[in-house]
Amino acid sequence: MPSASYASIFVAALLCLPPTSTAAPSIPSSQSQPVTRGTLKRLKRATSAVDEPWLRGHRDYLKNKYHAGSDSTSPAKRQTYGSSQLFNYGADYAYYTSISIGTPPVAYDVLLDTGSSDLWFVGEDCPTCATSGRPTYSSTGSSTFNTTGSAPFGISYLGGDVNGTTAHETVSMAGMSIDNQSYGVIHIFQEGSLPKIVSGLLGMAWRPLAKLGVPWWMNAASKYQWAEPLFAVALSREVTNPAPLASEPGGSFTVGAVDPSLFTGEIDYIDIPDGYNTWWLAPLTGITIGGSVLQIGSQLAAIDTGTTLIGGPPTVVEAIYAQIPGVQRGTGDSAGYYFYPCETQVNISFTFGNKSWPMNPSDFPYDSQNGMCLGAIFAVTLGGPGQLAPQWIVGDAFLKNVYSVFRYYPPAVGFAQLANPDTLTQPQPSLSITVPVASSPIPTNVLTLGGSPSAAGVTVTSVEPFATGSRGNTSNTGNSGTSRISRSMAWPWATGFLLGAVGLGLGIF
Repeated sequence: MPSASYASIFVAALLCLPPTSTAAPSIPSSQSQPVTRGTLKRLKRATSAVDEPWLRGHRDYLKNKYHAGSDSTSPAKRQTYGSSQLFNYGADYAYYTSISIGTPPVAYDVLLDTGSSDLWFVGEDCPTCATSGRPTYSSTGSSTFNTTGSAPFGISYLGGDVNGTTAHETVSMAGMSIDNQSYGVIHIFQEGSLPKIVSGLLGMAWRPLAKLGVPWWMNAASKYQWAEPLFAVALSREVTNPAPLASEPGGSFTVGAVDPSLFTGEIDYIDIPDGYNTWWLAPLTGITIGGSVLQIGSQLAAIDTGTTLIGGPPTVVEAIYAQIPGVQRGTGDSAGYYFYPCETQVNISFTFGNKSWPMNPSDFPYDSQNGMCLGAIFAVTLGGPGQLAPQWIVGDAFLKNVYSVFRYYPPAVGFAQLANPDTLTQPQPSLSITVPVASSPIPTNVLTLGGSPSAAGVTVTSVEPFATGSRGNTSNTGNSGTSRISRSMAWPWATGFLLGAVGLGLGIF
């Protein structure tokens, strides 16, 4: 991983929820004030113009985040699994869950990020957090807090450096408890780098990306005999809700098993290329937009729950928007972004392996002004052929459309068709399933490096015009895509949420 100068954070400062002492974050009651264009001003644009510094940071954040740069366990009793409620913040802005730390355990809300690998919290001694209302982390009263071997670390980003120290503690989630888990406590923190509703971040990517020790999920998979060598995520959709709450039940996160009630058909697994166990990577082999099929060869895509939008190579992104009439290219700080007439319904699908997965048309426009919508896909130069960094970052705009599975052995990303997306907006019951016993041993060391998937240029094999007019209903929702929350594009550092929301590259000083 590159030095600290390559690790950037740009995350929105938004609402605040206090920490709880329960095992899961509280569910907003039906009396909570709905988020509408007239009620929650912090989720509105402050002006009628798109904030260009926001777009610039949004783009540059991903460049920094994804900078290029023997024994076996017995399968006979692999039966452990668990689940955790996800919450949808800001109408698909970000997704978070609850994690408990310390003895006795205290629960804190953390952003769930498959694009990074570290666990960290904002500490109570953060001077700028004292008056912000953020629920900060405190180790006071815990009998298992351990600073042996503690070291300083820092995160470099546009606004300056965020500094903290490493520590070890008992960390629990989804019914699984890890003793002496390494994590970070941030002491110097610039507000605006993390939404005020959460206290920290839980990274779920591979060990090579971690700067603070072995990721929690890898320790859990090692300590507990997981029923299946994987974890899975289902994300809710609220953009079609005419009056979404600021925070509400937003999906399911399971470890050690999949939840068969949440998907239909088979899970289509795409192997992670040999030597690329860093981010959760899958070769993207094609894109269909309207009637146009883009032949892109094979380009690595990071599957990232901590990213709101979708970033890709400039040549491919340009080819995508070339198929949409009336597109306007962003300039200056908004370079790489594209705007198109909101009356145009964009139908796009992504091919991973040999299967194509459509994206709900309501997920393509992110925000709008003066009849022009900001597209959910933007251009960013990341990795390339033969490099370990991905060329694409595929975030929640796409992941809301599939049941996503992250399998550590054999290493793969899997997608399946969601069974009933509408149920994801309701509190999820505890996982209770029957799972098969593993039939072959799983090596303890599944991390390797090396290998290089191919990449190719873009070829458009067919073109059909897009329909204009009413965007209408979609197959997954009953509401028009035009009835959506007005996003906070005027907030300077909303980038952290909108692209790479929380997947941080941490640089150790």
